[in-house]
Amino acid sequence: MENDIDDSKARALAAALAPIAKLIGKEDNAYTADPIFLVQERVLESGYDPDFGGDVAWFHSEGEVVFRKEAPERFARFEAEDFSGEDDGDQDDWTRTGYQYRWEFVQPFLTRAAADLYCKTQHHRHRGKLRVYVESAYRNWEWQLVREALEEFAK
Repeated sequence: MENDIDDSKARALAAALAPIAKLIGKEDNAYTADPIFLVQERVLESGYDPDFGGDVAWFHSEGEVVFRKEAPERFARFEAEDFSGEDDGDQDDWTRTGYQYRWEFVQPFLTRAAADLYCKTQHHRHRGKLRVYVESAYRNWEWQLVREALEEFAK
């Protein structure tokens, strides 16, 4: 049959899955049923109305940002100029706007070890900080089936 996996492919697949299978069920699952280890990236989101609370920063059209905590003197100068109505040209191409950070999904992993390894080896491909977040696949029968198959494989 064309779809049958030949012996060499089966052995290679078994060798590749063995380390994963050994970790499934033995790792810390963060008190979560059927864990999915998610790598997330911290992303800056701007454009919020500054009059409705939250953090405010000055954003330049070419990407520079002046945050209150990181550059308090410069931020205070921008604020003073903005509210005084005086314009010395220093604020051209700058916008005062609200911002917040959010965590954006990057990749799912079957094991925490693989998720941690991704963060360690792939951080240079991301602009924001990476973290591992544990979510539950409690109602995801496909994920549960894959984890159960791997656990059985390890026996």
